[in-house]
Amino acid sequence: EEFAEAKSQGFSNLPIRSELLDSQLPQKPVKKAKKRISKKQAIMFGGPTLLLAALIGAFFYLNSITGVKVVTDHFAKAVSSKDFDEVASLLSTQSDKWTRAEARALVEHIESQEINLETELDNIVESNGKSAYIDDNNNKILGVTEKSKKFGIFQEYQMVSYPVKVKVNTNLDNATIKPGEKKTITLKKNTDTELGEYHFIKQDFTLKGKTDVGDVESKVQLDLATAKDNEIKLDLKSEKKQLKITMPSETSKATDIKIVVNGKESGSSLTPELQLVPYQELEIYAKFTISDTTFTTNKETVIVEDDTTNVKLSLPKEVVSKIREKNEEAQKAKVSTFLNDYRSAVFSSVSNRSNNYSQYYDTSSAVYREMVEWTTGGGVKKAKINYYEPGALDIREIKEENGSYIVTTYEDYTVHYTDNTPNSVNRKNKTYYLKPSGDSFVIYNLEVSEG
Repeated sequence: EEFAEAKSQGFSNLPIRSELLDSQLPQKPVKKAKKRISKKQAIMFGGPTLLLAALIGAFFYLNSITGVKVVTDHFAKAVSSKDFDEVASLLSTQSDKWTRAEARALVEHIESQEINLETELDNIVESNGKSAYIDDNNNKILGVTEKSKKFGIFQEYQMVSYPVKVKVNTNLDNATIKPGEKKTITLKKNTDTELGEYHFIKQDFTLKGKTDVGDVESKVQLDLATAKDNEIKLDLKSEKKQLKITMPSETSKATDIKIVVNGKESGSSLTPELQLVPYQELEIYAKFTISDTTFTTNKETVIVEDDTTNVKLSLPKEVVSKIREKNEEAQKAKVSTFLNDYRSAVFSSVSNRSNNYSQYYDTSSAVYREMVEWTTGGGVKKAKINYYEPGALDIREIKEENGSYIVTTYEDYTVHYTDNTPNSVNRKNKTYYLKPSGDSFVIYNLEVSEG
């Protein structure tokens, strides 16, 4: 209004200047700024959430490395992969350490039972470790036991192979038994003696004592098939038992056979009766002679279980080779003797126009009839032969076929005549076909060609 009045009074060029307060100017709506959270406040609000997540993760992790299924799965994997060191580790405790060999023996025993290990372990898991694998004789074999708790919450478990209790009864005097590497235990005669608990595996005990036929020192093996309710009773009483020994086929012509049992000769019988203890370990071999040479079989180890124990002996390869050489030498000598005797009989028959050789032939053969015709039927006489003078007899080869022998020779002899015909040397290659007859041979065929 003042400016308007001034203008009306002639102040038209008066400059106008206006200043308005911010509060008087038109205002745009202003958004409220977000309040910023401090680092300290972030930690206070986020810490519990992260801790809860960590605890949940830790729970699931610790739960995954403990529990019955964890240890049974680990055991099944070690068995499947034949990792016997790991099997031993899973079975071992501070007071009972398993060796790799023992773990392997346990796995072999389990496999011999033809059980489905995976199924049996699943049953143990389903029972939360309250059940165990039990065999047909009510022996507990495998299970789990509580071990410790992680942080007092998560239960850990230990694989368990349940032991077998062993007791012994013997009628031996001054008897002792030594379980593996453990201390020797003195046994009372005809009294049950508790030996303690042992791993449920095959293992050796060394028994010593005296019998009427001398001292006994033998390895006794736990027979797991006799275990019932995780107990085995070893009845180690000395009784007469029979061995039934089979000699190798190469020794059919052997003489002076001697059977050796645990280092002592027991005679030449192949069915000896000896004072033995059940489950006694025997080392058996035989000595024998062929062509004035003594040989020895391999040593065989057997366990006495029944009243009769079968023993099949074998030979080292080098012994088989030497026996074959000896047999060939003996056979060649035998054939040589036979043929020399046969030739002498033939030469004698030629001189006398007779038959002194029938024992050397199969008399039903054609070659025998030809020889008879030659010596007694006029053949020698017509040829004007006076006699034969023996020459060389060289045996070049002896082959055996289907129980018969084919003998190839080179022979020569000088023919003397009854007239003025000059003496002549006959050289022949002969093949004799011989078959055994008693302790000798007979000729059933003969082939001759010029030498």
